[in-house]
Amino acid sequence: GVGMVCFDFDNTLTEVETTSQLVDAALLATRPQYGQTRYAAWDRCSEAYFAACRGLRPLASTLDLNSFLHNQHKVEMDSIAAVEKAAVMGGLSEEQCRDVFLIQQQASSSPSHAPQTMPCVPLATGTIRLLVSLIYRDIDVYVISANWCGRALARLLETFVGPPDGVCGSGVRWADRIITNDLEMSETAPHITTGLIKPLKIVSAFDKQSHLRTLMVPYHARTQILVSPILYTTLPVVHVCVLYP
Repeated sequence: GVGMVCFDFDNTLTEVETTSQLVDAALLATRPQYGQTRYAAWDRCSEAYFAACRGLRPLASTLDLNSFLHNQHKVEMDSIAAVEKAAVMGGLSEEQCRDVFLIQQQASSSPSHAPQTMPCVPLATGTIRLLVSLIYRDIDVYVISANWCGRALARLLETFVGPPDGVCGSGVRWADRIITNDLEMSETAPHITTGLIKPLKIVSAFDKQSHLRTLMVPYHARTQILVSPILYTTLPVVHVCVLYP
């Protein structure tokens, strides 16, 4: 492509954090086997996570940014370890993983009309139009996210940005343009998630920085821009040029 644009996912391409969507799907899928047990486990994980976040020393200046992000990274790692130990994300089928951000909605009251596929997470205004426009202009689009389920991200973008074959410019599929984590599937039948988040690629801003720098290498003489919502998490990684120099 003639340049590269890299997006965060939660609160950038979407209007909300999507972790709760993943957890809700997993808990609903496993409720027949585990009842409310995992709901309670998730509540404990959430409470511990937010307590740890509140305990982080406030960022006073950019001078201690690295220290702040290092502590934040540890909080995120501890949280993921707790979620894995409780197997909160276990029990999802491959299809449930892929479609966790989608819902089937009846287009009209007539049963003869096929249901429409709709996103169950609110996409940010203009997201689809922007991504389609970038791809049309031969700009390579990437997503770097700390989300837990890369399958779901790829499926969402394939469905609503297209093209139908999942290719997002330069003959590359969305699944190959998304740098994130995923849920490990069991190797034996039934193939369901084990509760582990593997491969674990992106935990915090430090990981985003590393992967972004790698992405930027082939584009060093061309347009590069990172789009992310929260400034303090991206200060170490931002590299912005005008879109059309």
